[in-house]
Amino acid sequence: MSLADEEKPALIADFATLTGAARVALGPELPALFTDDEALAGELSAAGSAMNDPVWRLPLWKPYAALLDSKVADMNNVGTGGQGGAITAALFLRRFVTAKSWLHLDIFAWNATTRPGRPEGAELQAARARSTRCLQPATPNMVALDPRLNPFRPEIAAKHLQGQVAAKRFVEGVRHQVTDPVAALRRAPSHEAPLDTQALMGERVMVYETTDEGWAWGQLETDGYVGWLAASALGPNDAAPTHKVAVPRTLGFPGPDIKLPPVAALPMGAMLAIVRQDERFAVTAYGWHLPVAHLAPIKSKQSDFVAVAETLLGAPYLWGARRRSASIVPGSCRSRCKPPASPACATATCRNSHSENCRRLANCGAAIWCSGKAMSPSRATAKRCFTPTRII
Repeated sequence: MSLADEEKPALIADFATLTGAARVALGPELPALFTDDEALAGELSAAGSAMNDPVWRLPLWKPYAALLDSKVADMNNVGTGGQGGAITAALFLRRFVTAKSWLHLDIFAWNATTRPGRPEGAELQAARARSTRCLQPATPNMVALDPRLNPFRPEIAAKHLQGQVAAKRFVEGVRHQVTDPVAALRRAPSHEAPLDTQALMGERVMVYETTDEGWAWGQLETDGYVGWLAASALGPNDAAPTHKVAVPRTLGFPGPDIKLPPVAALPMGAMLAIVRQDERFAVTAYGWHLPVAHLAPIKSKQSDFVAVAETLLGAPYLWGARRRSASIVPGSCRSRCKPPASPACATATCRNSHSENCRRLANCGAAIWCSGKAMSPSRATAKRCFTPTRII
């Protein structure tokens, strides 16, 4: 903050997971806001309410600055007495800033449970409220909302935004379910439009408009993104998902036999309604048969997030993507496996399946190359040799 202050900015904003005192006072969902700029405090409070990203102002009570006095140093970095901890921490930071305007947000930065647009886990609280202040209001006396996270356009808007945004008409949405394995959510109703994110099978979408050209405009309930999806990728909000795909990729077969031509390829996170299962296969409401080992109950959680991340090593970055998929080329696997051209840490490739993990490599009859040596799948796994994957 002191270094930033040397540039003499008009505003310095700091976000910090600073004190437990703020959590005791306001709980986990309400960040504490400190500023001595009255206009800024009002704008941020209004923006936070409009963006469903609330903040709550606490006072910079100057008499508490005496709690930072020290007998042996210029100041203490913690207040004495054990009270007013969030306020004394903010007063401590204020001493390092001379900018005309300054704000401090004491945040929890974590969602204990999943809510619409707020998945469980890390969360940069108050960021939407802060960024919205930089936007120009859509109409006088209205706080500007981010159209990427709020369903409104000049032509149409969600009914619950009436009075907050300008639009020719306001409509109630209709809840749909993603029925394709992956559905692209784009910024415009065109396959050439930029990709903002992807919706996975089983996710809910609140649709506000459907065009004659086969596009649906709505908001994902999972992460709150707004955009255009192919209407053909959506279906009625029928059976609630019971399971989700827990591996990077799995296949759905028309019957209980992996030798049958697959009817679907599903990415990690895709959600399915399972109607029955046996020791090997789970059967979906669509009649697809998926390996039981590739699924997990819908509310289950992985305890080792590093292990999950390791399953995705080698996947190239694609803006907005939420899947890792490998190419499948028809052919006989066992007769066409061959060593890679550059065996630094790669797999022997099979023309019909560029395998994603050692178990599938073993089924393919391939060896894994690591540091110039061919290894069995189990040994390569122990040595953390991972399989590269081509993305389509």
